[in-house]
Amino acid sequence: AALSGGSMRRTIYGAARMMGEGDTGGLRRGGSAEGDSFTRREQASEVFYVRQHEAEKLATLRKGIADHESRLVTMKDHAEAIRLEVDKAAEEMKPGP
Repeated sequence: AALSGGSMRRTIYGAARMMGEGDTGGLRRGGSAEGDSFTRREQASEVFYVRQHEAEKLATLRKGIADHESRLVTMKDHAEAIRLEVDKAAEEMKPGP
């Protein structure tokens, strides 16, 4: 009995690849928590990378906040200067005695 093309394709794609312990890409005994020194070094390296990346993002955010706060102070000073000019102009427009 010949298999149709679609049936053969399902059989090939549906087959799971089985790997034994020790095979490249295979699972290790004890799970990832009981890794060898290479696994522990690799995990430490990944944790270091993530923390370093988060520290860089945090520094960027802090710099952005500082820049915005500086700009806010500049804008408040400018608004105060405009308010003083308006008050002065209003005083000058008042009719004198």
